[in-house]
Amino acid sequence: MGAKPYCTEKRYSTRLNRKTTLRYYHHLASCLLVTKINWTKVFSTNQSYLAEIIGGVLTENEIPHTIINKQISGYGLGEIEIYVPETEALQAYYLVNLNNS
Repeated sequence: MGAKPYCTEKRYSTRLNRKTTLRYYHHLASCLLVTKINWTKVFSTNQSYLAEIIGGVLTENEIPHTIINKQISGYGLGEIEIYVPETEALQAYYLVNLNNS
């Protein structure tokens, strides 16, 4: 299962093949740039359950975030990254390190 689109425009299905993956991530990046929010990566892992736990902690603390799954499905190769707005990055770093240790 690929990353979910951040913006509301639904251009690609959630099932991506090799040909559309590059176009999809380009579209995703352009959607993030359009929002005029500077996003900062606060966490990265190759274990999906860990990314969901950290995402839940951020949600409980009302920190907006987005999870981008860059893994190749079926093989588990690649990373899952969590981004937060730059203004919330310090608090998010603290929460991630508190729950990750």
